[in-house]
Amino acid sequence: MTGQWGAGPAAHRRRWPLVLVAVVAALAAAAVTAAVLLHTRPPADEGRPQAAAESPTTSVGALPGAADASRQTCAAYARASDSMRAAVAAVAGLPPGMAVTDTAARSDPRWSPAVAASLERYRAAAATLRDGIAAGTPPPLSDTAAALAAALDALVAADQAGDAATAGDAFAAASAADRATATLCERQR
Repeated sequence: MTGQWGAGPAAHRRRWPLVLVAVVAALAAAAVTAAVLLHTRPPADEGRPQAAAESPTTSVGALPGAADASRQTCAAYARASDSMRAAVAAVAGLPPGMAVTDTAARSDPRWSPAVAASLERYRAAAATLRDGIAAGTPPPLSDTAAALAAALDALVAADQAGDAATAGDAFAAASAADRATATLCERQR
């Protein structure tokens, strides 16, 4: 059976490792950027006299626009987190040992509405976060938030395809990006 784009299930399975590599690469880039920005200090003015009228400089991270953008992005993250918690709660009633990727979970009328609701909430969380990344948000926060949105999209697609291995990898990537975004938003308070 072919999908909307003419690719069969085998093509989708081949594409998921590339999606996960992209998500992991985005997380790694965000982590490196965060480490560099958090541990870099501006160079001291060695022996350069300052003029009396000169005002102190402000670092880029302290610009009011960046702080406002970060607050807006973190507010979107908070809304997305609510949707992610609702997605997990939606499938809490599945029988023990049954995964969202199981055929029975997706096709049995007793459980398929819960699975559909969970996937819709994950999809909504990704859209809320992606649309809520404010212009001017510093790269560590904007990159981790974007990586979380991409990982949630990958999770939804893998769950819909019934691809348990990819869903597990996407969940791991989403969890890592969620922790990183939460940490960066916590520092904004």
